[in-house]
Amino acid sequence: MDRREVKSEPMDAEAYMDELNKQLEQVRLPKREDYPEEEKHEDGFGRSTWVYLNVFNLQLDKAPPIIYKYDLVFIYTRTRGEEYTLHNALTHANDVARSAKRAALSALCRMMHKTSARQFKPQAIGTHYWRDCCAFDCGSTYYTAVDLPNMNGEIPEEEWKDNDNITAYARSGKGPIRWSLTLVETIPIDGENAKSQSALQFFDVLTTQKMIRSEDIDFKPDAAYLVDGEITNDQKELRKGIVTASRVIGDNICIQMDSKISLFFQEILLLDYIKKYSKKFSEGDLERYLKDRMGSRKLRDELRNLPLRIRHLKARKTFECKGFHNQNALECTFTKTDENGEEFVISVADHFERTHKYRLKYPRLPLVVERKGPEKNSYHPIECLDIVGGIRVSNQKMSREAQDSMIKRACREPRILGQDMDMSRKVAGLDGTNKYMKPFNIQPSTAFAAIQGKVLAKPQLSGMAGQPVDIVDRGNISYTKGNFRFADPAKPSKPITLVTLDSALRESDISQIKEELRRFGGDFGMQIEFANIRDPGLFGGEVERLREFMGKEKSKTSMFFFITREKMDESHNMVKKLEQELGVVTQCLSLQTSQQILSRKRVTEFNVVAKMNQKLGGTIANPEVPPELRSQNPDAFARAQRDWFKDRMFVGLTLSHAGAQSFADRVMGTEVREPTCVGMAFTLKHAGKRTAMSWFQQKRRAIIEDITRHFVRALDIYAESNGGKMPIAIMIWRKGMSEGELKMAVLEMKQVVKAIAIIGKRPGMENYRPTLQCVVCQSNTADRLFYQMNGDTNVPAGTCLEDKATNPDRVEFLIVPHNAIKGTAKAVRCTLVHDQKGTSGRRLQYSEIQSVYHSLCYINGVAASPTRLPVPLADSEKAAVRQMNIFKESMRSGDDSMSMSSGRSGTGLIHDGSEDFFVRLSDQFAHKFRDLQYYA
Repeated sequence: MDRREVKSEPMDAEAYMDELNKQLEQVRLPKREDYPEEEKHEDGFGRSTWVYLNVFNLQLDKAPPIIYKYDLVFIYTRTRGEEYTLHNALTHANDVARSAKRAALSALCRMMHKTSARQFKPQAIGTHYWRDCCAFDCGSTYYTAVDLPNMNGEIPEEEWKDNDNITAYARSGKGPIRWSLTLVETIPIDGENAKSQSALQFFDVLTTQKMIRSEDIDFKPDAAYLVDGEITNDQKELRKGIVTASRVIGDNICIQMDSKISLFFQEILLLDYIKKYSKKFSEGDLERYLKDRMGSRKLRDELRNLPLRIRHLKARKTFECKGFHNQNALECTFTKTDENGEEFVISVADHFERTHKYRLKYPRLPLVVERKGPEKNSYHPIECLDIVGGIRVSNQKMSREAQDSMIKRACREPRILGQDMDMSRKVAGLDGTNKYMKPFNIQPSTAFAAIQGKVLAKPQLSGMAGQPVDIVDRGNISYTKGNFRFADPAKPSKPITLVTLDSALRESDISQIKEELRRFGGDFGMQIEFANIRDPGLFGGEVERLREFMGKEKSKTSMFFFITREKMDESHNMVKKLEQELGVVTQCLSLQTSQQILSRKRVTEFNVVAKMNQKLGGTIANPEVPPELRSQNPDAFARAQRDWFKDRMFVGLTLSHAGAQSFADRVMGTEVREPTCVGMAFTLKHAGKRTAMSWFQQKRRAIIEDITRHFVRALDIYAESNGGKMPIAIMIWRKGMSEGELKMAVLEMKQVVKAIAIIGKRPGMENYRPTLQCVVCQSNTADRLFYQMNGDTNVPAGTCLEDKATNPDRVEFLIVPHNAIKGTAKAVRCTLVHDQKGTSGRRLQYSEIQSVYHSLCYINGVAASPTRLPVPLADSEKAAVRQMNIFKESMRSGDDSMSMSSGRSGTGLIHDGSEDFFVRLSDQFAHKFRDLQYYA
């Protein structure tokens, strides 16, 4: 099987999900009430502080006790007689279709009220206008506070066809649009009932009613965006988005609000866009530019899968661009049938002139490809197409300048973000003016919630012989000051092979860089030498020459060190693939970074030699218990000294999924080409020394599989580093993307328990059962912390909020362990999902887990400030991304060295039917480094 032929495991996905959901229903998370108060709030782990959290408390004391939830279904009939429910139409929809559907359903709801007023007037609450006494999600859910009977009706054709929003979405319909309203659930929202999932969903819909019914708001899956934005230099549009969600925070039901900025394509003639992008304006210049595939590569990448609208047809349908045809409108022909039934061949240019009475002005430009099926395409002239406005620009399609501009605009300091949120609050009507919330007597507070928290004490970092590293008040780590030496400096027995790719540097500069790195590394205790070889004149695209050179030299070297012209250029993934294949670590350095080394820029030099040290098996620094704890709580300090980091293994687990498919690929059922990749990083004898492994599994699967096999191997590697002794306690940090993954992590821990049981069956290990805890870390939350309202200062590193800022039913906390250098601090939400006392090791208590999390953010070794995630978890992300990139590079290059068996049956993920497929695939791509930070 060719290594490009990898597909999903042949199993019934629906049956798998049914079984998984049954298991999840049985899962119970640890509850806060199960922990003694003194354990939850032990003194001495930080100083008290007050911060503001971006939530508004909902006042529910006068709200109706019961809410009625209905299914509201609109059915229309197409011209051929087929009936469609409008909220289910276009299931595989892109952003344009979703926006059109939402606008159409909102208009239909208004029209239903208008044409069936007598049926809906009983939903009135008190003196409020009856039309405002409901909440509709522009899907199929309709809420009222009055028990309406089930009912139905219809909207006459002449009524709905007079509305542009409806006809734009249901243009092929005929006759009346029928509707039906059916009661599906009665939801109590008084007292503790307000915390139920059904109640929270109601609050979500109610609090967004003003935005849902506004024509100035465009709802996307991630936010509600203002339709008017700021036009950029590259003809795109920066729009502000509003994110709201209901949450249980402490004892309150709250609406959380965040503000974001995204880049969108604006509505523009495709020809004009290409002219402005390329700065070519004549037909000849445009033709030459578009024929130059390399010169126009960035434009082609940007337009691929972008929705375009046809201008010359009355229906003005949209399709996704699949690139440019190799022929123009004069060269491309097709067969038509005349009125006498005779076939004739006609060019695209002549077809437009005869059929559409339009003579093309740019007939020599390549045609745009529309894919209508696996073997069927249509072709359109560039000048007859518009770019559809309101489509977000993905990160992959952003230029470096656009990315820098986006980051600059999105990373707003607290005062600016606070002002934007205040504006968003008014737009959403969360300032007391929302006429849809008033009938339900539900109003938000007027300001962000002020919550008492703490600032955790900074850990101690130690280098060689326990030498402490200076950490300043804001958490910055001063590695390059004083006489600091690495805790375990690398001293490889073989020299490092340093060469350039694409002749990036002169020989004299290469010699100077070697000497500077040797000298600077020596200042930190490293003992490295460089091989004395002539530059072989390699080029990044020459994979076979590169493989031949590395294969010849690998037995003589401890590391291949490459200098490239660009950072992360096309040669980077190729080098990393060969690293995995040949089993020798590599490091790539851009020309820009090389120049900084030649200029003796200390920060850059430290970053480079610190990475070298980690890749070669060394350790930068090890964490120790915060010194402040000794004076604040001597008993807790003594306890922490004994077992926080000694004989405790810290593990990070992360999933890396393939990128989102395009709309056309989803509609045609094109298979996702990449499997899902799991990254697992873990500490060894000392917490500052780490390694990682990664493996593949079923694509898009949200629960991690095959943990047991890899965890047994990780425990063995740990024991090798610790004189044969296994860890007595294990703390796992699991990366989570949503609250739905909390219970999945609990199921994953069963695989870890099974791995421990396998170790326990070995001779002499019969009683081995270490204490096991797992915390899910959600880093993509909307939790923003403000140190003071209208202030410019971020919360300090180590800020932590507990029960007053989290779900009261869970063992949970919010933490900002890092310095928010740009923008406003965004917290990580941490939830304890597994807490099992073993026969050895001690459970970390609630306050200890917070402090250990914070401490592990300081051991990156390269970064001079704490990271946002515990370093083992951040390392697992790096390992997963590295493995996925190697897989993609093998797919792209068609390299037979990564083939698992012979024979090809096309590109994509084509499973061979074996049960152990992903096991074999993972083993084929497994790296050969047991205890090195190859991914640093």
